Amino acid sequence: MITKDEYLLKNFSKIKHKKWELFVITRILHLIRDPDIEYVCQQYINVKGNRHYLTDLCFPTLKLYYEIDEGQHGTVTVSYTHLTLPTSDLV
Repeated sequence: MITKDEYLLKNFSKIKHKKWELFVITRILHLIRDPDIEYVCQQYINVKGNRHYLTDLCFPTLKLYYEIDEGQHGTVTVSYTHLTLPTSDLV
């Protein structure tokens, strides 16, 4: 069985090449005080109508999905989108 620390490091390794995305996600996760809240980085989400999303940070039990829009080519502007997908739309 994988430890929580190994799980955390495995998820961070998926985004290590995106420095601002890594910063924002680790900041969010370090502020969470409840160890029972489940999360996944880089989660593929199927939605009705043959659509899909690749979310940067997903809290499946809370139905929260985050996409961090990291500026490309040297810009330092970071924005994020809070996606709340209706449960009825998830496949």
